[in-house]
Amino acid sequence: MPIRTKNVNIPYITCPPGVGGGSLCASHDNYVDVPIRDWSANPAQVVAPTWTVGTTNPLPISVQIKFPELEFIYTDPNFRYKIKKTVTGVDFLNITSPKLVGNTFNQFNLTQEIITLNFQNMENLSAGVHTINFEIEAYGVAAGGAETFRESSAIQNVIIPVSITVLSGNGFNTDKNTYQLLFNKADNSLSGDSKIIVYSSEAVTFNTSDSFIELIQTAGSSERILTFQNNAQIQGKTVGTYSGTVTITKGTQSKTVTVNLQVINDATQFYLSPTNFTISLQKNLLESKIMLVSLSNPNNLAVVVDFFPSFIESVTIVGSQVTIVTKNSNDLVLGNYSGEVILKAGSVTKKVIINLTVLQAVINDFKGSAYYFANDENKVIVNKTNSVASYVKMTLEMYFKGYGREYQENQEYTFPFFLGSAEIDPGKEVQDFFIKAKDIVTSLNPVYEYDLAVVTMTFQEMSSTDAVLSTFSLDNVLFAPGKKPKCYPFFTDYPIRSTYSGSIIKLSLDKLSEKPDLNLLYTQYNLPKTVFDAKFEVHQFTFLRNEFKQALETKIVANSTFQFIPLTEEEEIVHIEWENQNLVFDWFTAASKTKKTADIENITGETNENKEEKFDSTVSKPLTVNSGWILEEEIDLITDLLMSRLCFIYIKGERFKAFPIGKKNELADSDNNKFSMDLEFKIIIAK
Repeated sequence: MPIRTKNVNIPYITCPPGVGGGSLCASHDNYVDVPIRDWSANPAQVVAPTWTVGTTNPLPISVQIKFPELEFIYTDPNFRYKIKKTVTGVDFLNITSPKLVGNTFNQFNLTQEIITLNFQNMENLSAGVHTINFEIEAYGVAAGGAETFRESSAIQNVIIPVSITVLSGNGFNTDKNTYQLLFNKADNSLSGDSKIIVYSSEAVTFNTSDSFIELIQTAGSSERILTFQNNAQIQGKTVGTYSGTVTITKGTQSKTVTVNLQVINDATQFYLSPTNFTISLQKNLLESKIMLVSLSNPNNLAVVVDFFPSFIESVTIVGSQVTIVTKNSNDLVLGNYSGEVILKAGSVTKKVIINLTVLQAVINDFKGSAYYFANDENKVIVNKTNSVASYVKMTLEMYFKGYGREYQENQEYTFPFFLGSAEIDPGKEVQDFFIKAKDIVTSLNPVYEYDLAVVTMTFQEMSSTDAVLSTFSLDNVLFAPGKKPKCYPFFTDYPIRSTYSGSIIKLSLDKLSEKPDLNLLYTQYNLPKTVFDAKFEVHQFTFLRNEFKQALETKIVANSTFQFIPLTEEEEIVHIEWENQNLVFDWFTAASKTKKTADIENITGETNENKEEKFDSTVSKPLTVNSGWILEEEIDLITDLLMSRLCFIYIKGERFKAFPIGKKNELADSDNNKFSMDLEFKIIIAK
């Protein structure tokens, strides 16, 4: 995000000569924009020391948070701040501060605060790397106390990841320490916690303190699953509460967990699973999400939807399934939402808690234009949406056609996240693959040069193990090579040109739509305009200077983009077409003062008989063309011509394919005060 500023007065004092202060001096206001104090965290990310199962918890870690000067951004009288944790799995992090009550700071308009990261529930973590991200949310508080979400620290990429690596050692962990079961005698249903997860790749043994606890062991990828069974002992219990334990053993290590059972006899009950969702929507994807909840209704009750929050589009019940659909992300503002879906049967209600975040995972500049120039730095910013994401993979599927060739090219690139985001310039990579001309066609009719490149860009959030976490695509984006030209829609940077009566004016532009400035030239031209047909192509249009209307023979030919200025006639002229930064062929007319030579290089060497003999020779053909009179506005044009990769030079009916070899634009040297120079080329000799 750009640096945010505030306008402040930095006054200064002026005094008359010889006066060092006092009433004769005057104070002056000086208002300037300076950066506000903005979101920051120190450290920006936390990596806790490696922890081994069975040892004491890691020591607390302090983080300093700086809060922004939001009074310069929003109009609220006060601001309150809250901590938001993103937890997937076990919540091993407890954030505390003298000013924190729950997750809310109890003072308005904080400037900075030191918070403490305390490690908890370590005995419920599996071996491996665990990460919890947290950020700070800002709420505007009205005079009456009403809160309005304003922004998150993520707006400045301040999302603090807290990571810890857990080693199993000789011990093991379970996902919880206490498990809650509920048995309803009325419908013979067992609900609540369904299993104990033991983080061990090896089989474990277990003993139970009460026969109502019956478990079946199965193997997961890196854990053992102990699933609770609905058995006769549970079904024989009278209404009440019961408690027992399970002692789990692996090798010489043991752990005991508690199992609480509540027995009820209620024919009015129904059951939902799961009852908690934490989801996110990406604003730019215009997406909605579906959540499925299983409905167990053993008593055949009339279950209806009683309430759902405003960010939910619909809730429907069909058979044993409840379907919850969010609103489209396009209809929701960025921020966090929380609410309950309530289902009801008689006087019994059940809730499904939904926590929703609407975020802008991908921000891009590819909006509003028919096509884009590859070197214009149109950016894609991919924001991290998953705590385990470590880099972005960009795939470019490109199609190029032009100058008699066509091909497809697929390329992959990787970009690391920095402060929670990756900034990418796709056009920079596309630029490398455009087709370049080997030859050109000349005609008074429009000449096809190339298609606009068609590029599909795919961005994937990737984990450190190369797993795809999320995907975003920009399909069929059109690119032209180079930077947007200064004379756009014409593909040239030079609007003021010198001309002779024999000049050949070459103008390249896209054919997506008719161009009024091109049509204006045709209104001053004797030859007919060709019929327009829209295409995703770039064509070159040719105008002969001596075919403009007779009244313009010695006058400037112009439209709102160009001025073609007539110069004093030369006996002969040279027409030069040169490849510019948009990979089209621009034009220049020079005076016919040329010199063509043949430079011969002899290949010699020592032999057994003589100190030096000639073995072979090679020839190159330099060509020198005097520019003739140059307008001041054309000096930079000469620089670009000398930098060009390829030129075609027309001299007295001959055409030469060449490349510039001049190393200095003498016209740009202010000490020389020159208005013409020799342009040096080397003629390309075909094999």
